[in-house]
Amino acid sequence: MPRRIRILLIGANSLLNVTLAESLRVLGFEVIPENPNSKKIEVEDGIETPDVGILNVENANADSCFHLGHELRAKFPNIGLLFLSSVRDQRLLGLSHELAPPNSILLIKSEINDLAELRSVLIDAAHNRVRKGDDHHFSTKQLKLRSELTNNQVELLREISMGFSNKEIANSREVSVNAIENSISRLAKKLKISQSESLNQRVSLAAFFHSADRL
Repeated sequence: MPRRIRILLIGANSLLNVTLAESLRVLGFEVIPENPNSKKIEVEDGIETPDVGILNVENANADSCFHLGHELRAKFPNIGLLFLSSVRDQRLLGLSHELAPPNSILLIKSEINDLAELRSVLIDAAHNRVRKGDDHHFSTKQLKLRSELTNNQVELLREISMGFSNKEIANSREVSVNAIENSISRLAKKLKISQSESLNQRVSLAAFFHSADRL
C-alpha cells in the first residue's frame, strides 16, 4: 500500500489552516503542522520529509511568505510548494522583485471549486509535475503577465486603497498633483471605472483593489 503524501501546513494555528488541515486529512493526506514555537521551519524528529508545503500569501505576510518558501526549498530540495492567495496578480500585495521558488504553484482561493481539484493539484506538486506553462505554475517573474496593469498602475492602485491623497502620492513620487490625477484617470479607464456625481472614482478604485481576485 503506497504511503500517504505528507503536507507541511505553514501557519497551522490560523482558522483557515485549521479548516484546511481537516479537509486534507479527509482527502487522505498526512498533515504536518508547522512548529508554532519556532522562528524557523522545523519538522519534529521522527517525522519524515514533507512532500508539499502550503503557504498563505496575503498583504500582511507576502514578503515573509516568499522567504519561507525559499527556506523550505533549501531545507527540503524536492518539496513541492503551493501558495494560496486571494489575488491573481501578486503585485497587488506589494511584490515586484522577490521570486517564488521554481515550479511553485499558485491557487486563488475563490477559484478552488471542490476538494477533488485541490487533491489533484497537491498530487502534482508532490510528484514535481508542475512545469512552466502549466495552468497553476507560479513565479513572480510572470506577475506582469497576470494582468494588463503596469507596475506603476499597480502601485497607484495600492496607494489609493490605503487612503493616500493625490498630493501625498505626488510628493512621494516627486511629480505634480496634476500628473497623479491624469494617472488615476488612465487607470480608471483601463479598469472601466467611470466618473459620475453619484460614484466617487477613488472609492471605486479602492473597492476594485479589495476585490482584485478578478485580476
